[in-house]
Amino acid sequence: MIGTGRAPRQQASKVRHLLSGKRAPHDVKAMDIQTPSYLLSAIVCLAIAIGIQIRGRRSSIPAYFVVLTAVLVVWNLGNFVHSVGEAPLGYRVSLLAALAIPWAALRFFQTFLAEASKLAATASNVTAIVSLLLTPFVLSPLYDSFGIALFLLIYVFGVL
Repeated sequence: MIGTGRAPRQQASKVRHLLSGKRAPHDVKAMDIQTPSYLLSAIVCLAIAIGIQIRGRRSSIPAYFVVLTAVLVVWNLGNFVHSVGEAPLGYRVSLLAALAIPWAALRFFQTFLAEASKLAATASNVTAIVSLLLTPFVLSPLYDSFGIALFLLIYVFGVL
């Protein structure tokens, strides 16, 4: 085997591995620490949301907290699916959930802190409208561009 840089014995071993249908140990995708962290945090958030729902309180504070944790579950699961399989659907789901985080966080903190001011209500409505206006960018082919990702990052962390 001239020009491959491998000895013929190594090349034959690789061919046998490919024909057997088994993956070579070095073909396994390396998993970084973020991948299981996304899954673990999704499970924890889901357990918290289910625990609050089981208690049965029907006031607005637990309801908005469950909405916030559900959005975080979807965001974490989207990131997990994207990091495991490099699926663009997982990335889009995480971006859509990221658009909902500012609204859910504002609604929860307004209710928790008993802020009934006109400014707080306006801020919540504006975040809902901006999130809805940004949704077509996430659903379009532009979702993977650096500019869209940077704008979403600034929007989400700017509101929080």
